[in-house]
Amino acid sequence: MVRPWAGALQLAACVCVGRALHSDHVAETHCSLTVVGGGWSGAYFAYRMCVDTDAIACEDVCVFESNQRFGGRAYSTPVNEESELEPLTVDMCAYRMRISGAPTSTGAEEIVLGVTSSEGALGMPLVGYTNPDDSTFRVVDDGLGNNGGFNKPIRKMLEIVEQRGGRVFKGQRAEGVYRAPAGSAHPLVVRFATGEITEVTADMTFLNTPWASVNQMDPSSALFVDTNATARECVEMITSSSVSAKYYVQYDDAWWCASKPATSSSLPL
Repeated sequence: MVRPWAGALQLAACVCVGRALHSDHVAETHCSLTVVGGGWSGAYFAYRMCVDTDAIACEDVCVFESNQRFGGRAYSTPVNEESELEPLTVDMCAYRMRISGAPTSTGAEEIVLGVTSSEGALGMPLVGYTNPDDSTFRVVDDGLGNNGGFNKPIRKMLEIVEQRGGRVFKGQRAEGVYRAPAGSAHPLVVRFATGEITEVTADMTFLNTPWASVNQMDPSSALFVDTNATARECVEMITSSSVSAKYYVQYDDAWWCASKPATSSSLPL
């Protein structure tokens, strides 16, 4: 089994099985590997399985995201788009990674740089978080020595999966994961409460979802009533997670940089 980066990146991820309801309903499509959640863990798991290790063909992989953007807690947004100032990307949630070997290293640096079994897989340059020489924390370089966005590698991994035949969907909120009826060709059924697809069959389902999404799922889903101990531990970990917030303030006049020309800047509070 591929090791998800769930704990280090504070994302919740687990593999689970379930029981199907409404057995007379015919699934619209089949995805051998169905990934629910397009955050760091979901994107990397799909990428790792069908690109980095060739454990499964990308044509058999589907990634479903409930929002209209990918990234989950990695929420990067551009500022200064309509001004003459230098473009700037601000991360509203998760925003940096520790270097390799640090006590709380996330492993994200190796993924971004492509230090996996596929040499140079992503090959994205990194820059220090506080300054270019920062040796503790790093962010993805935007090509100008600034932050390019913590979800940039996520989008890149999903783009590669799609280029190799994988299917990626937005606006698909999972309703539940169930065990398929006896005699079915595939063991799992995943149903969605929103989106263009209402149901898929799967051989394996990987959940990369926050506590709020889990709490919205069907109580009769196998995630709650018919699964193994490992998956139950994942559910408990997810539902006990806390919510935090980050605030930014933007100054049109960087008055604290008296020796430098005034420019627009953003600082985390």
